[in-house]
Amino acid sequence: MYTHSYIKRTTKTLIDAGAMISRQWKGVVETGNEQLYIDYLKQFTFPKLTKLSGFVNAQILHQTVEQGTEFLIITRWESLDDIRAFAGDVITTAVVPDEVQKLMVTFDRHVSHYEIEFELRQESYEQ
Repeated sequence: MYTHSYIKRTTKTLIDAGAMISRQWKGVVETGNEQLYIDYLKQFTFPKLTKLSGFVNAQILHQTVEQGTEFLIITRWESLDDIRAFAGDVITTAVVPDEVQKLMVTFDRHVSHYEIEFELRQESYEQ
């Protein structure tokens, strides 16, 4: 009888990110409002970003802090010019809608931008 087995393989890929930009922003959400904030990002902010030229992806990171839950939002863009379409001419100014500000204990008024030098990805697949 013939049986087929799968072998799980892992590859590591070094990606030359070229001139891609990582935009990073932090804010602390009051305890109990974490899911409201995540839902806002998923329902309103991220769908708008996906329609903009040069937007690549977004990440939501969080950790518990004394004041509540701190979120680090990282978006990736192809260029600083693409970020201007989202943030306006002063790209270091954070874009924090009034609805989001009401959920925050504190938040950064400015964002940081970093050029992505390279990225290492580990991907698994079955063979």
